[in-house]
Amino acid sequence: MKDTKRILCYGDSNTWGYISGTGERYPTFVRWTGVLSQELGDTFQVVEAGLNGRTTVFDDSVALGRNGFRYLHVTMASAAPLDAMIIWLGTNDCKARFAATSMNISRGYQRLIQQASDPWYWRDGKVNIIIPLPIELTTAYLETTAYFEIGDGAIERSVGLIRRLPEDLAIYDHVSLIDLSKEAETDPLDGIHLTAAGHEKVGLRLAEYMKNRI
Repeated sequence: MKDTKRILCYGDSNTWGYISGTGERYPTFVRWTGVLSQELGDTFQVVEAGLNGRTTVFDDSVALGRNGFRYLHVTMASAAPLDAMIIWLGTNDCKARFAATSMNISRGYQRLIQQASDPWYWRDGKVNIIIPLPIELTTAYLETTAYFEIGDGAIERSVGLIRRLPEDLAIYDHVSLIDLSKEAETDPLDGIHLTAAGHEKVGLRLAEYMKNRI
């Protein structure tokens, strides 16, 4: 029997489906992962692994278990064998309490990629990693309660990260970057989390993108 093609989505609150204002979770098929699953159909299995507050490599003393690198192996191993993996992180790394530069965060991405590139996780050893560029933080978050969580300097770190990732990750021929800035509509309540419409647009765009890459 032929197996389904398996896609692991490893991300933060925008993969989990966080709703601005309430902190509740969007229903399964409102989340971009659910939209992606519906669009790709029964021959694909979309595995969700979203966690609020997840970083690339930084430990968070305020919210435990958020270091994405520490939990990468067990998450990938439980979902293996993989045909594709979407890693969408970076926003939480911009929080002031981590004191990370855009270069530090980029190196966090690279560490994740190096671990995720182990052929053991992949069907026939074929590594296929997709990196959506992080959502660009704007001054919108400064006027919301998100400011108390994120702190100062996040805009500069966010913009710097988005600018440098394409060049820094170009060394990996099995990694593809995608810019979702036109689709990733965020809620004005915090300027960070996707609206329901944003989830739909992101899911549709990724489905179109993935069909040609698996």
